[in-house]
Amino acid sequence: MRYYHTGARLFSFRRGARSISYGMFALSGFVSLFSVSPIVDNATTELVCVVWAFCLGIGGLSAFISVVSDYWFFEYAGLPLIISSFLVLSISAFISFDTGGPVFLSSGFIAAGIATHLFYRLWELNESIHHSKQV
Repeated sequence: MRYYHTGARLFSFRRGARSISYGMFALSGFVSLFSVSPIVDNATTELVCVVWAFCLGIGGLSAFISVVSDYWFFEYAGLPLIISSFLVLSISAFISFDTGGPVFLSSGFIAAGIATHLFYRLWELNESIHHSKQV
């Protein structure tokens, strides 16, 4: 299947998709400050749960602001926070496998996949920053 999008139209679709996902990450993090995920709660301490939720919320909000304002710095700053939050979620799910069963194991793989995808986005952003400095 071929896609016949112009560069601007494809770019706006990508921006829209990223803004929705970053906004959902931010909302998820801020809601988790009040109601912690049982996956993270089973495997870590209360302090780690709060830091995890805070990093997910602030990272998501920062990246969301960046995509909406079209200024790359905030996305570049927020992505490591989001990635680390998903890695904590993934490791917590693998650790809690004995209490949660296959659902926690599946959640761990999903979180690791999201973290990998976001790491690629961070690498892509880093490459475009360095390319624009060389030109």
